[in-house]
Amino acid sequence: MTLAFATALALSPCPSLADDIFVPESPLSNGTAKRFDFQPTVVAASDRFLVVAGGLDEKDGHIAILDPQTLSVIHQIEPRLLVEDIVVNANGDKLVLAGFNGVSTELAVYTDQLEELSRLDLERLVGYPQLSIDDDGIVALAGQKTAIASPALSFYRLDGGELVWRRDFPSELKYGSRGAWIDTKSKLVLVNNATRPSVTAYDFNSGRRVATLQVQSENSRDLTPYSVFGLVGSECGGSAPASLLISDGSSRVSLVDFDPLFESFDVKAAINVRLRLLPGTRLETLKDTSSVKPPALLASVCDQSVIWVANSFSNEIAQFSRNPLTSDLEKVGSLGLPGLPNAIALQPKGLYGYAVLKTAKSVVSFQRSAANSGAKPIVGDDKIREIQRFLSAKGYLYGSIDGLVGPSTVKALEVIGKRYGVELDVRSDPAATLDKLKTTLVDE
Repeated sequence: MTLAFATALALSPCPSLADDIFVPESPLSNGTAKRFDFQPTVVAASDRFLVVAGGLDEKDGHIAILDPQTLSVIHQIEPRLLVEDIVVNANGDKLVLAGFNGVSTELAVYTDQLEELSRLDLERLVGYPQLSIDDDGIVALAGQKTAIASPALSFYRLDGGELVWRRDFPSELKYGSRGAWIDTKSKLVLVNNATRPSVTAYDFNSGRRVATLQVQSENSRDLTPYSVFGLVGSECGGSAPASLLISDGSSRVSLVDFDPLFESFDVKAAINVRLRLLPGTRLETLKDTSSVKPPALLASVCDQSVIWVANSFSNEIAQFSRNPLTSDLEKVGSLGLPGLPNAIALQPKGLYGYAVLKTAKSVVSFQRSAANSGAKPIVGDDKIREIQRFLSAKGYLYGSIDGLVGPSTVKALEVIGKRYGVELDVRSDPAATLDKLKTTLVDE
């Protein structure tokens, strides 16, 4: 099944939502900026603190724990590692990191005060390691095969302060992977394949391949640099379905849930995200590979009420919210950055969001504003947003729900107008247009 084909399924008609009262979260507002004396490349957020890491090499590695609101540095160390990824456990009292020690890849465990608890030298170099951790302390290590590095898809249990090996996935060790997320409650592993444009679901116990979804750019059938952000139930207190946000590397973002009943991927929404890309920027090839570094950056809170979509070539972050009634992705606004981001993160509760600016050696924060604070309002017009929700529910809208009368909305209204012989003047009278749509499409 391809994502391009699945998009058509996601946009098929569904029951009308005449009384949709969903109100998305407002855009986060500008907060604080913090400059470092090292080059930050990695960021992770818990509800109690922010972690930023980076450096030029293993001799220049840095990790800093910051206050999530003020960005003041609470703890900072030089771990003798070039940190490549960090995750925080569910209790928020331990960090697990993957890094390069000058010879091989190491996994290390630290307390929230940056006291080292243990190290595990893998005695091999893993290409571009990516970590995830679930609520039960199962750590997934994914890595890509390069000319000098080994692929990886391995799982460990965080036992106290030690990492205990659980198992490898040999089926993914030929090329490796760019990310993996395990849901221990449903015994499911979601894998972002490294060199094949697809995501795959596996049974964790047996290793059986359950389902595969091909990722295809709207512009080309060739392999494109795409990004995946995964959320699974056991990372979110067991309350959320296994869900993926997928960007094809150019402008398309899709919301994909895994349906355990049918053992298949279910594309809920597919939208175009037009970020302002700076001129003259070029895709970067990952060192010692023929693969291109994915430019898209994705982040989300567990209930997907706050979703960030960014690009390493744009100084803009687009904020979306998942409508729980329809599963549409609704755009609520844009956030401006003082530089180009290298990584982004959201607090689990969505109170704060962060962007690391590598070239500016800084991290900037955004925060949820209190009611009546004069914060930046949700983009677009409420009545236009209602019209777009109605069109989406009826299967006519192919685009973002953003409260703006754009080409997708105009096209959908033109199709309905020609099909039913009605005049729909959305710009001059949105309320009358919505009433006419409900009357015209009452039997659909």
